[in-house]
Amino acid sequence: MLDPQISNFACPQCGAKYKRVRLRTPSGILPVCEFGEDRDRAMFCLVCMKPLPRGDGAFLSKYLLIERPKRRAEQVGTA
Repeated sequence: MLDPQISNFACPQCGAKYKRVRLRTPSGILPVCEFGEDRDRAMFCLVCMKPLPRGDGAFLSKYLLIERPKRRAEQVGTA
């Protein structure tokens, strides 16, 4: 069994915090997931909807949202 690489990741646009799980795939094997076989499909931040980095073709990546960005005082209206 292959060991996943787990790291912290912050969205460069909004600062939402994610855990990024990367798993090296054996060459020639295209795993099927719940989204179908198209693993080159873009992934987007769940907060700001900007694209997240895909990485290279040797890895499968999954982002797990762990913290939404904090609101600034001027966004809340308490200036």
